[in-house]
Amino acid sequence: MPAVCYYQTCTIKTETTTEPVKATVAKPIKATAEPAIATAEPVEATADPENNSSKATHLFPECELLLQSDLQHVLHPTTNNPITLGKGAFGVVRLMKNIKTGRLCAVKTFQNHLMNAKIFKDAKVEVQMLTKLRGLKCVPELFGIVPAEGNTGVPSVVQEFIGDQDTLMTCTIKTAIRKKIFSADIIVRVALSIVKALIDVQSRGICHCDLKPDNIMLMPELQGGQDPYIKVIDFGRAVSTANKPKYEHLTPERQGEVLQRSAHIAPEVVLGLLPYSENSEMYSLGKIFIRMAGDRSKYLKKIGKMCMHDDFRQRPTDEETQGGTDVIYREEAML
Repeated sequence: MPAVCYYQTCTIKTETTTEPVKATVAKPIKATAEPAIATAEPVEATADPENNSSKATHLFPECELLLQSDLQHVLHPTTNNPITLGKGAFGVVRLMKNIKTGRLCAVKTFQNHLMNAKIFKDAKVEVQMLTKLRGLKCVPELFGIVPAEGNTGVPSVVQEFIGDQDTLMTCTIKTAIRKKIFSADIIVRVALSIVKALIDVQSRGICHCDLKPDNIMLMPELQGGQDPYIKVIDFGRAVSTANKPKYEHLTPERQGEVLQRSAHIAPEVVLGLLPYSENSEMYSLGKIFIRMAGDRSKYLKKIGKMCMHDDFRQRPTDEETQGGTDVIYREEAML
């Protein structure tokens, strides 16, 4: 699911950024007070809540079951419409508030895909992977699921809202690259943070399989001398390295389309020659590095090209990439 930011202005502070444009938002929503931004009525319960709840509990036993009445839409202060954080072919991600806890959350609601087993599988995979990754700072916290409404058959996934809790602004790596808000120093620090996150995820035996700038969120804490704070999102295509290797089985025509449209996926995976693995993750990481580096860091671009080596056996490991990126950061910090 591409991470489409509702707010187009990032609040990351760097030496090269201009004064960020503040979103027109009322007083920040506090967990201990009534929300300042108007919210709609709690989401109505389904016609047959017991049946849907029982089905969800059976299919997602590892996840906490939330009630639809526990959630309220957070509305835009001027249009009074629900705030949308992301959209995709699967459905929509909206900003909501848990009435009981007062916490903001991102709720991924799926469209009517009763006959589409892949959509349901992706939802189940994401819940399973986020459950396995619990406790890692680099991934969103999974709050739970809400039983499917009507006949969609797919429950909504409720996760941590990744963005500024006051302005409600969000920012992906893709947005940061497009707006050119990174200084050379920040670029390398963020790159190093991404490598560390990848190492943490893989330490749990998980390969993301869809690593790209859209799926890496920047947190508002990124400023001054602090370490960059990023979170990797959208684990719907992830795989466990403990399971059977995942190969792509695409027609030649489809292979050409994917190679063109999804250039972040390693060619050997698209062609069905090799399964998703740490090597293919390195290829995706290299693609991100090159896009981040632009003309600002020739050394980071060099590491990116190494990660994208045609021969997967020649690609560096996570630890080697982390070491190289760390050296770049120290050297460029001294310039």
